[in-house]
Amino acid sequence: MKRGLVEDGEEPSSREPPSTPGASSSSGLIEDGHGLTFQHLGRAEAEFLYQEIFVRRAYFQSGVSLPATGQPTVVDVGANIGLFSLACHRANPRCRLVAVEPAPAAFAVLERNLSHVGGATCVRQALAESAAARGELTVYPDATAESSRHPRERAMQRARLQAHVASSGGGDAGGRGDDDDDNGVGTGAGVQCACAVGTLSELIAQLHLERIDLLKIDCEG
Repeated sequence: MKRGLVEDGEEPSSREPPSTPGASSSSGLIEDGHGLTFQHLGRAEAEFLYQEIFVRRAYFQSGVSLPATGQPTVVDVGANIGLFSLACHRANPRCRLVAVEPAPAAFAVLERNLSHVGGATCVRQALAESAAARGELTVYPDATAESSRHPRERAMQRARLQAHVASSGGGDAGGRGDDDDDNGVGTGAGVQCACAVGTLSELIAQLHLERIDLLKIDCEG
C-alpha cells in the first residue's frame, strides 16, 4: 500500500447495484490517513489515481495552481470517481466544483465521494466538439478511467503500454502467471452504455458559469 492508504472495514456491497453498467465487483472504501475517505471501483486503479493526483500532483505542474483564497470555479472533465475534485476541495474548501463524468458506475461513486462537498455539481455527460442527443460509451470495469466513446483508441493505447512494459522488463516480475492481467495491463472486456453528449460551451451556459479558474480535461475519446 502507498502513502498510508488503508481499506476501510465498512462493507461496500450494498452501495453499488450489480446492474449498474460498468460496475466492478472489487469496489470498497479507502482512507489516506490525512482525513480523506473515498469510495472506489477497483483498488489498484484508485491507488494509481491517488498517487498521480495527491502525491505526484501531476495536474499541478508548470505553474498550474488553484487559488487558495476566494471562491474559484473548477471544472473537472473526466472526473471518474472524483479524486481531482477532492484534491481541489482540500486545496481550497470554498471552491466551486463542476465534475463531469459519463460512465454510470463511476458517476454513482463520484456523487457519493462529493456528497459532503458544498458547492459541488456532478454532471453525467460526455463532452465533445459537437453536441448529440445520445452517444454510446464503452466502459471498462477493470479500468473505469479508460472508458471511451472510441474503444479502438483504448486498444491502441493498451498495445503501446504493453510494448512499453515488455521492453522495460516488466511482466512476470511479481511471479504471476502468463494469463494474469496481461503483464499488469488490464484487458477486461468493455460494457456498452448510453450517455448524453454535449459541448463545454453548452455546459458553461447551462450552469451559468461566469468564469472558470481551473479547467482540467482528462478523458478518453
